[in-house]
Amino acid sequence: RGDEPLAERGDRGPLAEASDPPGSPARAQQEAGTGPLAARSDAGPEDGSARLEADSAEPGREPGSGRGRRRRRGRRGGERVREAERELDELDLGPPLSEADRPEAALHEESEDEPAIAAAEDRPSADADESAQPDVEDSAEPVAALAGEEDEEDEAVEPEPPPERLRPRQRRARAAICVRNDPDALLAALVLARDRRHITFFWTCSQEQLMDFFRGRATDVGEDTDLLMVGFTAEPIPRETVQTAELFRGRLQWFDAHEWAIEDAEALRDAIGEDSVVVTEKASSPLVAVSEVTERRSRFTDKLVDFSARRLPEHEMEKWGYRLVGLIQKLMGGAGDYRSSISPVLAGKPSDLPAPTGVYQEEDRWLAEHDPRIVHFGEYQLAVVQVPENLDASEVGRRARLRTGSRLSLATRDGDAVVILGANDEKRNLNLMGVAERVDSSVDWAHARPAGDRGGRLLVDGLFENPERLDAVILEIVKHKSVLYG
Repeated sequence: RGDEPLAERGDRGPLAEASDPPGSPARAQQEAGTGPLAARSDAGPEDGSARLEADSAEPGREPGSGRGRRRRRGRRGGERVREAERELDELDLGPPLSEADRPEAALHEESEDEPAIAAAEDRPSADADESAQPDVEDSAEPVAALAGEEDEEDEAVEPEPPPERLRPRQRRARAAICVRNDPDALLAALVLARDRRHITFFWTCSQEQLMDFFRGRATDVGEDTDLLMVGFTAEPIPRETVQTAELFRGRLQWFDAHEWAIEDAEALRDAIGEDSVVVTEKASSPLVAVSEVTERRSRFTDKLVDFSARRLPEHEMEKWGYRLVGLIQKLMGGAGDYRSSISPVLAGKPSDLPAPTGVYQEEDRWLAEHDPRIVHFGEYQLAVVQVPENLDASEVGRRARLRTGSRLSLATRDGDAVVILGANDEKRNLNLMGVAERVDSSVDWAHARPAGDRGGRLLVDGLFENPERLDAVILEIVKHKSVLYG
């Protein structure tokens, strides 16, 4: 009721007279005792209490139904009303207010706007409704369906077991070795023989004599013995070689570092098994392939690897290194079984090998007549030698380092496109293979060839037609000297 003017509420209660200014008709009637307010004021306490009861009665409850305490409250309320009327009569309220100046008008305007603003604030936007309020009717069925599908999948599909790891090739207790009569292949076969221990025979022959071995000595290999081939290709007749090797499927294992025709390598894998062919075509020695399967390591086996890279100091070469060289030369003498000759190597006592005579005489003589070229860079010295094709380039490089006090050597051999980078045995080994790989990445015509002995080897294309490429290799080694200790 706050929006109604006070002048129109004269008959709404005892406070209505406060709005009648002096001199108004309502005020005159009140003073004369003839107006409605006078009638109410003449009414007794009972009438005032009844009126108050009627105004304060709850909806649906008849007035006058209250008794006792309610009646007494009515009397006290009437007395308070009369006191308020008398106080208002004594006040000078001034001229009446216009409709625009009344506070109820401003309150009425604000009350009309506030519900609209509140409704606008409480009402969520359409975007928020779409993003925040899920469509229950549309999403209930798909969610239930997905839940049902997940339950069905959980019941129907069991978790897959982890994939079974490929089992390594099973070894037999004994092994027989056939190796090509090549120094690198023979040294790799000795490392393999030390790993297998129980060797029934150690056969050496040339590539041309391979089929003779299969038709002869290989037929004596029992079912409880593995047959290990080291350093051979499928030549001269690949189809015949592969068909013969298939007769030993399950027992034969092949190690090599030569380049194979793709069809020959695939045919051999199909014939004797994928895990039975270990061919590392980009290596310079079968020692890389052998190192992939060896399981036993010993100090002497590591010394054999150092011997392959010619890192042994001179006192160890004199103690057993030259004896080992004499054994390898003997194994290259002709086809046959040399099981008894390699017994000291299998036992780890190479000093028991017979003392050789005339080992590296040609290499020593050539080095006495030719001074190596020395390249100084940083804290390193590089001895460069180019030897005839009948000499051991690795050994000449070792002796050149020993003679000149250089830490590094670079040796090549006539008729061979492989450049050998060697170093002395130091407390911290130099990263020769890392340097070779860096040279490989720097020029297109040089290719790193690992040998399984931590040495550095590079295959240089067109080295004979372009001898200046050797100087380019030296320049790349100097540029990447930081890799030596990398």
